[in-house]
Amino acid sequence: MTLRRSYLFPVLAALSLCSLTACYTVDRTKKIELTKSDLKTIAPSAEEQFLADVKGVALDNWLPGRRFQATDDRALLLFSQEGMPADPAEVGIGGKTLIYNGINAKLRPDGTEDIVLLFFDGDKTYQLPTGKKGSELTNYLSTDLPMMVDIELVDALNAKLSGQKLWTRSSLWYDDKGERFAGEKFVAVKILGVEPGNAEFPVRVWFEDDRGRRSFFWMSFGRSAADSRPFASLFSMTDPRLQYHDVEDHIWRLIQTGKVAQGMSKELCRLALGNPSEVTSGHDYSRLIDIWTYPDGRVLRFEDGVLEVYGMKRD
Repeated sequence: MTLRRSYLFPVLAALSLCSLTACYTVDRTKKIELTKSDLKTIAPSAEEQFLADVKGVALDNWLPGRRFQATDDRALLLFSQEGMPADPAEVGIGGKTLIYNGINAKLRPDGTEDIVLLFFDGDKTYQLPTGKKGSELTNYLSTDLPMMVDIELVDALNAKLSGQKLWTRSSLWYDDKGERFAGEKFVAVKILGVEPGNAEFPVRVWFEDDRGRRSFFWMSFGRSAADSRPFASLFSMTDPRLQYHDVEDHIWRLIQTGKVAQGMSKELCRLALGNPSEVTSGHDYSRLIDIWTYPDGRVLRFEDGVLEVYGMKRD
């Protein structure tokens, strides 16, 4: 089967999404999305269950000595600025380990209570106002602290994942310099270790494939598909190839590198590219027509469930 590139399709390139659908009776255009509540009612996968015991700890259960890492110098702005320099970089809190040292209850000018979390870096005490009363912090988790990573959880993840053989579900790989490069989906890797991440993704998971490529994923502490980059969206506990015995090897290689080819089914295209952001469904006299649009502008047209045309959408 010959892989067609977008520039080989002047028909698709010349037509907008509207003109693609104009030749058919279009039923409706809709977003393919599930709400967070919908996603969280789906039965947990093996990947979600694997890390079910590694989760944020409620403030009531924090013991003095619990360790957190500030993700960057801007984290200083979260703390009380009394006695602090105007420029956060002067303190250099980024990358420091801060030790939880208990709480203080302060009264605001209006008489209401403000709980302050206390941290110590071995030299200086930092006070983090929460803006909440004690009764409002019952469900405050160690993963809720902005620009701070719970090192205890990172250690727990490292103990659970290091040495595991897993299969990747994302081609968004990063090298030793933190630069993104074209990785592959559904390849076997060995987990090398887990480290604190950044303000957006608190965990870096290092792995190595059978070609010796050492890479990492940015990962969150989330466990469900409703969260951004949870473990379950990045790794599979089993080889996905085993579920697709009838897929030819050259088609599977396309899927692994995020490509599609004419004749692929919707399921295989979804494996290669993920879920589309929009779907237009319609029909002519003899065929069902589906057009998938992706956020990056890619457009796939299916006829009776089989990919016929694909390329880039023109504005």
